[in-house]
Amino acid sequence: MSTNDEALDARNNIAYVTATGDNLVVLDNHGRLTLTRNWFKTGWTRSSVNRPKGTITDNGTLTGSSPGFVSEAGQDYHLASGSAAIDSGASLHIAVLPAHDVVREYVKHQSSVARAVNGPVDIGAYER
Repeated sequence: MSTNDEALDARNNIAYVTATGDNLVVLDNHGRLTLTRNWFKTGWTRSSVNRPKGTITDNGTLTGSSPGFVSEAGQDYHLASGSAAIDSGASLHIAVLPAHDVVREYVKHQSSVARAVNGPVDIGAYER
């Protein structure tokens, strides 16, 4: 975001870096960022500057060393049993529903399938 007039409502995302968590920076300097039920690597950084002009509202970010993928090496980013991201998501903002509800999920390469509905929403690209 390049000005404080811009806002982002980020929900149910996994932002994973293989480096240390402080390499994950969620706000450069400007904007209004609302984080709701995302998963970030422990040690993530709020901003790339000491006194950002923007704001961050954190509504329950989960952290850990790994989000619990089935096989990172095999590029299978479905959630493995025991992942903290299972059933940990939040509903989308009412203003985007129903037009932008998440009803599909990615299938390699450039395809999709209907996203399952199995209790509370999971964080990440795939519903377990």
